[in-house]
This record gives sequence, structure tokens and C-alpha cells, in this order.
Amino acid sequence: MESSIAQSIHRGFERESWEPVNNGSATSEDLFWKLDALQTFISDLHWPEEEFGKHLETRLKLMSSDMIESCIKRTREAFETKLQRSSRAIDFRVPQSICTMFNVMVDAKAQSAKLCAMDLGQERQYHSQIDHLIEETVKEMITLLVAKFVVILESVLSKLSRYDEGTLFSSFLSFTVKAASKYVDVPKP
Repeated sequence: MESSIAQSIHRGFERESWEPVNNGSATSEDLFWKLDALQTFISDLHWPEEEFGKHLETRLKLMSSDMIESCIKRTREAFETKLQRSSRAIDFRVPQSICTMFNVMVDAKAQSAKLCAMDLGQERQYHSQIDHLIEETVKEMITLLVAKFVVILESVLSKLSRYDEGTLFSSFLSFTVKAASKYVDVPKP
């Protein structure tokens, strides 16, 4: 079952269109549904051997953590690719697919709390690593998006300052470009 879910994730992210579906994308929704269904099925079997039942539950929680980690990494890669392919023009609009990628991250955080949480020592640490990975990935995605907006803003201000040379507002636009350039090295017009 684990390899089947892993293959479906791999194939799903290769063909992902990043259209919004419920709380995320088609692949993420499918992944979370499969993991939840599998865990529910195993717990509903009520294994007569308690030790074996706990082992299966632990194994499923760890597998869920691995699958969610894979989903997070694939989403981040797709996010970076989407931002790199976007135009460098001043009319950049945030595509719906980028919003969907953020939704996948939010949904992954909620699902990891449900699918990966255990009260056993090492596994709890493993789950906290997934939470940390999600938080760091979201921070990186926000940083990349803000950097994209800064470059666009500086481009607009640069174009505006060329047309306002010698006017009263030219010093204002030059000041704005200079202040914004502390984040990104852009030559001052």
C-alpha cells in the first residue's frame, strides 16, 4: 500500500495543474484522503494482538509523515518553478496556482496534526520535524514572493523616475528607489 500511495504521489505531482480542489490541489487532496482512509481501515480492524496493532499504527504514522514531507517538497519545487517562469514585466499578477500551493501547505499542516501525531518519544520528535519543515517552507515561499514583488516595485519606480527628471517629484522617486534597493541590488537610476 505504501508503494502504491508513493507512486500515485509521484505521478500526481508530475501532472499537477494546481487548480484548487477543496483545501488544496487534486494530488494533495488525494494523498490526504488515502492516508486517512488507510489509517481508519487499520484502526477499525481492532487487532487482537495489541502489540502488532500499535506497531501498524506507528508504521502508518511514520509513512504519513514521509508522504506529507514529499508533498511539501514537491509543492515548494513547483512554487519556485512557477515564480521563475513568471514574466519579469511590471504587470505581474499572482496566479491562482500560487495561491493553491499556499493552500496545500496550510492543509498539510492541518493534516499532519491529524495523520502523524503520536505520543511516543521518538515519533513525537519526528512529527515536530514535519511541522518545522512546513513552517520553514512557508516562510521561504513568502520570502520568494516578496522578493519578486520588490523587484517589480523597483522596476516600476525606476521607469517612473526616468520620466520625472528635473521635476519636484524626482527626488521623491529617487529616494524611494534608494530605500527599496537595500533589499535587492538594483542600480539607482
